[in-house]
Amino acid sequence: MKTKYLIIFSTFIMIAITTFVIQSTAASHKSKIIYLHEQNMRSINKSALNTLIKTGNVIIVFYEDWCGPCKRMKPIFESLVEIVDDVLFIKVKRSLYRELFDKCKLTTIPAMLFFKKGKLVYIHKQSATTNEMITLITQFFHTTVPLTGIAALTCT
Repeated sequence: MKTKYLIIFSTFIMIAITTFVIQSTAASHKSKIIYLHEQNMRSINKSALNTLIKTGNVIIVFYEDWCGPCKRMKPIFESLVEIVDDVLFIKVKRSLYRELFDKCKLTTIPAMLFFKKGKLVYIHKQSATTNEMITLITQFFHTTVPLTGIAALTCT
């Protein structure tokens, strides 16, 4: 009985993610952020994550709640989500997705994986300031950050 509900829940999550991806890429082209940090989100399978990665420009951020540098980067990501076009941010709690973290040969958090149309283009294995994030986004995704948006961010 539990297996049946788990399958139904997993299917529902995959449909919700697919719907989100279609809406975010077709309708607004604005940056979005997805949090994969809840215990029950473990059911998102590799194909659903691969679907998200193939949508265009994606940054996967591995973090933990207890991590000081991760906490300092949180407002940077949340601000970038609001002003950077065409980038999907996926925040992943490392302890729940340890297999993916290990597969990428990562050893520290925060760690960021930059994907462009499904291809891994860069791995950043440490925290980053606002200016560093803007530079990385511009360099790997060839997208611009509006000057008005930069002024709103604290350059840390």
